[in-house]
Amino acid sequence: MKEILELEVKTLNTALSNYLISGPKSIQAFKIDCSKLDERFLREDIRHSIEFKDIFEKLENIQDNPCLYIFEIESETSTNVIIENLKNFGNQTEKVIPKLKSKIPENSRTLYVGKVNNIVWGRLITHLGFHTHKNNGNPKASINHGLQLHFWAKELLLQIKYTVIEFEHDMKDILPVLEKQLANKLNPIIGKHK
Repeated sequence: MKEILELEVKTLNTALSNYLISGPKSIQAFKIDCSKLDERFLREDIRHSIEFKDIFEKLENIQDNPCLYIFEIESETSTNVIIENLKNFGNQTEKVIPKLKSKIPENSRTLYVGKVNNIVWGRLITHLGFHTHKNNGNPKASINHGLQLHFWAKELLLQIKYTVIEFEHDMKDILPVLEKQLANKLNPIIGKHK
């Protein structure tokens, strides 16, 4: 057993050492204007829309690498208004949204911190509120955890900075630890990071 653990630790250590030498594979930041999250994207592929095509073209280049991502609030919208809208939406929907913290950080401008092992563009579609994939007619299969911004942030005219940090594939197992540490530092309004 000891040999197995040592091998795993060495593998993780190599991944971290490589990261310290080279840094992340890429860091990209995008502006998301929630007022442009149109109802038509429930029927049409948002990836090909005039409003969001550039974002998705860049994210599709990442494809198979693990990523951390951060949603930051750039508009002047207060934390209390954001939480109130999110609570109202959560009470009226079956969609699965991130857990609200018991103690809301009132001065934080970070909305959410997350991770994905691959296909970061697909995760963004869910966070925007346009994940509609259904699995053999099973309604629960179409429920996917995400911010669902279209349904509650559009009316607030929320302006968001969406930053994606792409890592080499060997960092995948370390991502949960990095996500938690980043969330502890940024203190996001939404999401529990245990």
